[in-house]
Amino acid sequence: MKFLNPWGLLALSAIPVLIVLYILKQKHKVQKVPSLYLWRKTRVMLEATTPFQKLKRSLLFILQLLSVLILALAIARPVLNSTHVFDEAIVIIDASASMQAEDVDSTRFERAIDECLKIADGLGNGKKMSVIIAKDTVFPVVSHSESKYEIKNALKSAKCGYGTADIESAVLLADSMRSENSNCEIRVYTDFSYDDGNSYLKYINMSLSYDNKAVLNLKTGYASSGLSALSTVESFGSDCDVTLELLADGLIFDAKNLSLKAGEAQNVYWYNLPEDAELITVRFTEDDVLNSDNSLSAAVVKDADRSVLVVSESGFFWEKALSAVCSYKIYKCTPDDYDASQIDKYDLIIFDCCTPEQIPESCAAWLINPSLDVPEVTFGSVIKGSTLRAGSGKFASELCEYVNPTSIILSQFREMTADGDWMTALYCGEYPVVFGKENSSGLILTVFSFDIHDSNLPLLKEFPILIQNLLSYSLPRMADGDGIHECGDSVNVRILPYSVSTEVERPDKKTISLGDERMLSLDIPGVYRITQNIERNGDDGKKSEQTAACLCARIPASESAMENSAASVTDSKISEYKGQLDLRPYLCIALLCLLAAEWWVYNRES
Repeated sequence: MKFLNPWGLLALSAIPVLIVLYILKQKHKVQKVPSLYLWRKTRVMLEATTPFQKLKRSLLFILQLLSVLILALAIARPVLNSTHVFDEAIVIIDASASMQAEDVDSTRFERAIDECLKIADGLGNGKKMSVIIAKDTVFPVVSHSESKYEIKNALKSAKCGYGTADIESAVLLADSMRSENSNCEIRVYTDFSYDDGNSYLKYINMSLSYDNKAVLNLKTGYASSGLSALSTVESFGSDCDVTLELLADGLIFDAKNLSLKAGEAQNVYWYNLPEDAELITVRFTEDDVLNSDNSLSAAVVKDADRSVLVVSESGFFWEKALSAVCSYKIYKCTPDDYDASQIDKYDLIIFDCCTPEQIPESCAAWLINPSLDVPEVTFGSVIKGSTLRAGSGKFASELCEYVNPTSIILSQFREMTADGDWMTALYCGEYPVVFGKENSSGLILTVFSFDIHDSNLPLLKEFPILIQNLLSYSLPRMADGDGIHECGDSVNVRILPYSVSTEVERPDKKTISLGDERMLSLDIPGVYRITQNIERNGDDGKKSEQTAACLCARIPASESAMENSAASVTDSKISEYKGQLDLRPYLCIALLCLLAAEWWVYNRES
C-alpha cells in the first residue's frame, strides 16, 4: 500500500487528543450539603477529583477512535499497488462485426469496454492511458490522458462496427505511442488469436463460443421457370439442423429444413418466386451468438424496365445481339424516321453506320462506324485492320473483362482522332478504334471506328460478353455494383438526368439526403433504399416521377467464421490487470458506517 497525500499523517494527531479527552477530568468545586449521606462512597468521589483517571472500556470511544483513523487514512489517499505499476496503459479494442457476438453476458465489445473501465479506475496519480478503436480504419479516441473522466467518457461513447478490424495497424500505432514511454503495457481486446512474441504486448481473447451460422450470399435472376434465387449458407463450429425462410417483399414465401455440416458451405435454390417481387430475403429462424449475419437481402434487377432504340438501315442484327444478353425493351427505326425529340423515352440509342445531327445528352449512345464526324472526334482514311489490343484505364478494363482482344480481327477501320478527355478502350495496332466519354449528364457516349460486320467479332464467343460489358458500362445502375456489398464499403450513387433530389433510407429507418455527394457509406447491414425524384418537361407540361433502387449490405464473411480458439479466457483471468486501486471510496463508505454506529451508541448511553 502507498500513501499519495502527506496530510493524512497530520490528521493522525487527532487520535491522542481524543484519548486525552477521555482520561482528563476537571476538578470538582467544594459545595455545602445538608447531609453526609451523599459521601458514603468517599473513595469514588475522591477519584473523581483527580485530573486523570484510568482509561476504561467504552464502545463509543472505540467507534470514535476508528472514525478518526479512517478519516486520516482517506485524507492520505492510500492506493493498492499490483505486482508492477505501469506509467501508461495503451488498450486496443477490436470493433469488428464479430465483437458483437453475444456469447458473454452482453457482447464481446461491451465486455472489453467494461474491462478497460476497470483499468481506468486503477490509474494512479500521474499515470496515463490511451485507447485505440480498431475498425477497418484505426483511430485513437484518447491519447496519453491522465483524466479518468475523459477516458471513461471516451470508452462509454465507443461503438462497435460491422466491418473488419485492422489489428496490425492498431498495434503499429500503439507501438509508436509506446516509444514515448518505455514503462508501458499494451493490451489488445479481440476475439481472434494474435501473438507476435512481444512481452509488453498482451492479447486477450474475448470469445467464449464459436458456434455460428450465416447466410453468406444471395443471387436472384430470371430463368425459363421465372424468377429464381440461389442462397449460400454455412455453419461454423458444429453440425446443426436449421430452418431457412425466403421472404418476397417482406412476406414469407417458402421455408426449408436443412442439415448443415460444420465448415461446409451449402447452396440452397429457390424457384417460381413472385414475378413482381422487388426484394428477396433469406433468413434463419433460429438465433445464435451473432444474429447480424442470420439474414441477407438482394434486390431483384428488372432489365425489362429499360428501353433501347436501334437506328439502322440493316436487318435485325442488333436486336438479336441485344436479346441474347438482356431483356431490355428494344425498338428500331431507320435514320430517316429518327425523331430527336423523343430520345427521353430511351435509356440507350445505337446509331449503326449513321450519325445524328445532335448527340443525345439525356441518354447513353453508341455510334457504330459513324458516317460523319462527331463533336471532338474526327475520322480519316480507311486503314487495313489486324488484331486488337486493350487500352488502359477503367473503361478499357470494364469493356474487356473476360474478353481476349487479340482474338478479334478487323478487316478494315477508319482512322480516328479525338480531342478532350476521351478514353480509349481498344487499339488496332497504334490506332484507337473504340472511344468512350461521359457526357454532361453523366451518361456514356461510345464511338466505334469500324463496322461490326467488318470483323470476326460476331463469330466469337467473346461477342455477347463484349456486348454485356458495354451495356453494363453504358447503362450503369443507380449505384455502382448494384447488389450485395460488405459493410464498410462506400458506393458511388449515380445522379440520374433531371434528378432534383436523392434520398436514402438506411436499414435503421433513418433517411439521409445525398445532395451533390455521390458516395454512400454502407456502415450497417441491411437494405438501403435509394430514391431519386425526377422532373422533366413533356408535351403536356412538367412531369414528376420517382426512381428507386435497393442496395444490400452484409457483414464480411470472415467475421461470420468464428475462431475456435483454445486461448479464450475465463472471467477470473480477464479481470486481472496491472495498476493502482484507489481505496478512498471504500474508506469513505466505512467512515459513514462508523459514524452511523457512533450516533446510535451515543443516543443509547445518554
